[in-house]
Amino acid sequence: MNQVKTRKTGIFSGSFNPIHIGHLALANYLCEYEGLDEIWFMVSPQNPLKTKVELWSDELRLQLVELSISDYPRFRASDFEFHLPRPSYSVYTLEKLRETYPNREFYFIIGSDNWERFGRWYQSERIIKENQLLIYPRPGFPVKEEELPETVRLVHSPVFEISSTFIREALSAGKDIRYFLHPRAWELLRKIIYAFEYIIICVRQNITDNLSATLVPDNLTWKNGCHVVLDSFQQKNADFSTVNFLQLSLRPE
Repeated sequence: MNQVKTRKTGIFSGSFNPIHIGHLALANYLCEYEGLDEIWFMVSPQNPLKTKVELWSDELRLQLVELSISDYPRFRASDFEFHLPRPSYSVYTLEKLRETYPNREFYFIIGSDNWERFGRWYQSERIIKENQLLIYPRPGFPVKEEELPETVRLVHSPVFEISSTFIREALSAGKDIRYFLHPRAWELLRKIIYAFEYIIICVRQNITDNLSATLVPDNLTWKNGCHVVLDSFQQKNADFSTVNFLQLSLRPE
C-alpha cells in the first residue's frame, strides 16, 4: 500500500495590503531554496495588532493575490482565515490547519520584524511549541540565530526593501509603480483608479445617473463599489483619496 507523501507547505499569512513583488520573490526563494513543496498565501481578514481603517477590502486583497500567483503552480491563494471566528489569531489558524490537512507539514513564515515583537502575539509560546517557523530577514531587524528555539529557523533569503505601505502611499500620490506589482495586479488597480478618477469628474459635474452601469455594465461587485463611493460623496460630501476608494471597491452592498 502506497503511503501518501507529506507535503511541506509554507503558510505565508498577512494582510497583503496589497501583495507586491517582494512577497512573490520571497515565496519563490522559499520554494526553490528551502525545500518547501508549496506556499499558501493566507490573506488575513484583520490583524489584531492593526487598525481596521488601514485595510483594503478582503475581496480586493484576495483577488490581487489570486491574480499575482496564478502562473506559478506551487503558490496558492487562501481565504481560510475568512471562515474562522474573529479576531483571527495565528495560534488558532495553525491548529485548524493541522486538523483539516493532516497530510501536510506546515511551516509558518514570518518576517524578522514580527519575530522581534513575537512575544506580544496571542499564545506565542504555544505557536512555537506546536509549529515549525521560518523567519525571513527584514531591514533593521537582525536575528540572533544561535538563540532561536528548536522549532524556529532563520532563512537567508535576499532582503526586499519594499512594503505594502509604500505601495499604498505611491498609489495615493498618483505614481506609476507598475514594476513593483505583478502585471495582472497592476492592471486591476489601474482600472480601479481610473474608475475613481472618472467618478470624481462626474460627481463634480453632477453627472451621476446610471454612472456605475456606464463604468462596469457586466460586473455587479464593481457596481456596488461605485454605488458606495457615490453615496458617500452625495450624502457626506466626503473628500476621498485613491486609497479610500480602493478600500471600498469590490465590497458588496
